[in-house]
Amino acid sequence: MLPLAAAWAQQLGEGAADITNHWGVAETVRISTEEVVVQHAVEGRSYHHHCQMAAQPPYFFLAFSSGAKNEDDVGQEVFFTRSRDGGVTWDTPRGIVKPPMGEHAPFVATATGLRAFYDPESGGRLLAAYYGLYEYQAGGLADGARRPGDANHQNTRCMVILSEDDGVTWSAPRLVAENVVCNLGPQLTASGRLIMPANVVFLHTDDPSGLSGWVRAALPGIPPEHPDDSAGFARLFAEDPDRFGFCEGSMFQTDNGVLRMMLRTNRPQLAVTESADNGMTWSPARMTRFSDNGSRHQFGRLPDGRYFALSTPDPENRGARTPLVLALSRDGVSFDRHFVVGDAPAHPPKFSGHAKGGRFGYPHLAVMDGVVVAAYSVAKEDVAVCRFPLSRLD
Repeated sequence: MLPLAAAWAQQLGEGAADITNHWGVAETVRISTEEVVVQHAVEGRSYHHHCQMAAQPPYFFLAFSSGAKNEDDVGQEVFFTRSRDGGVTWDTPRGIVKPPMGEHAPFVATATGLRAFYDPESGGRLLAAYYGLYEYQAGGLADGARRPGDANHQNTRCMVILSEDDGVTWSAPRLVAENVVCNLGPQLTASGRLIMPANVVFLHTDDPSGLSGWVRAALPGIPPEHPDDSAGFARLFAEDPDRFGFCEGSMFQTDNGVLRMMLRTNRPQLAVTESADNGMTWSPARMTRFSDNGSRHQFGRLPDGRYFALSTPDPENRGARTPLVLALSRDGVSFDRHFVVGDAPAHPPKFSGHAKGGRFGYPHLAVMDGVVVAAYSVAKEDVAVCRFPLSRLD
């Protein structure tokens, strides 16, 4: 019998490890974009991050995490806004998830995905907002706020709320899965299955609504009870960084049906894990040659079938998270056309707070009616969007 890694390589091929963005030598075009600040940081509400986009005519939808000062501190909420004019103007953002009180302090809510779709039964418009919840144990708190470091979480779970009127009103929360805070919202495979990635755990369901039936899969060796949130990632990384030092997955599907989950690492390149059985099992993660600055990324396919990667790929000056690049590929391996959609330099945060910084933080895009809108945080304080015609990518 072949060793596990060799068996996977034989089944899936070696192409995944060859994934590259040709940083520094790829054909590069600077796109003129329009940047709009959707949410300004103010005293008492100066942390905003984790942007999540979706689109359904005539709206672009945007959700993000919003807190008083620090990243992932107690009482952090999920905010929501929408645009009806192609991303030019936006409604005033408002809270749609206010976390409940926990054992010692309020829970932490994190925006983890938006999905706009039509009800499989009624055909009506639906918008699902996914979010993570956890609370800090007493040891993770000091004077009613989080201590630095990712530790001492409990009661971790993924939740969803639903809107039938394009985000005006929302349902009561529903439980999606225990012991996981996802990274992005559900991504559709060719079979109709939905995949929702976290760090080393990847959920899947065949419920077309994405509201139930979620099943847990993971990288090889991950215990079934592993809580896959930031504290769980920190614990695994400390135990075995080479085997488990991966987080913040984003998936695309190749033409031969293989699912490729790109993973952030502590190195200046991304890693990849693959599934040849529609998300039931995943290969050991392998390093790629796709460069990265140390941030969440988004992979997917454009309406014309081309593969895209939205990320901050400069491997130097890690943490600056600039420039913001949309890289395109015809084969899902060689991302050799780069479109710079933002190259402003990073600047210091305007307000104090834990773990702030980065010019184009955690970018996420949606495409609708020939327009691309990408959202990101600025120093984890402001939330901004940039927009441009899809035709610029021809």
